[in-house]
Amino acid sequence: MSRHTEKPVKLVYSHPIKQRKEYVKDVYKDKIFQSKVIEGEVLEKTIHSYRMWFLFLKLGLELEKQRTELVMKESVRLGNGTRTKRVTHNIRVNRSKYYDWDLNSVLTSSFDDWWKDHRYLFVDQVSKVMKSTDRISSDPDQITIQFDK
Repeated sequence: MSRHTEKPVKLVYSHPIKQRKEYVKDVYKDKIFQSKVIEGEVLEKTIHSYRMWFLFLKLGLELEKQRTELVMKESVRLGNGTRTKRVTHNIRVNRSKYYDWDLNSVLTSSFDDWWKDHRYLFVDQVSKVMKSTDRISSDPDQITIQFDK
């Protein structure tokens, strides 16, 4: 009999993720390590990877909000009648790692809505050859270089 009282976790913003069917797994097996190019932008991972990361973060934020304690190791009775110590860890999100993620909106946003405003965190631009009619960008995150042919 446990001496600890455990309060139930009630998820409001998170939900179980259904397992993929085997035929869907086969479709993605060769693409798992490929970069993704979407509209001139490159993603290092598949969009699904970022979706899972977002959902896991949402779960972490929700559990942190409820002050959920993760039991790392239960206490056990030893042969001499003594008990080992129960090892627990309070779930906490390291907010410094998610500075640009707008954590206040993660709990209540869907991934698709959040992604529209935050995709820039994960994409790199594909280089391109400029035409003589193109304007040079004033974007401080871009540089224009000229080479001799």
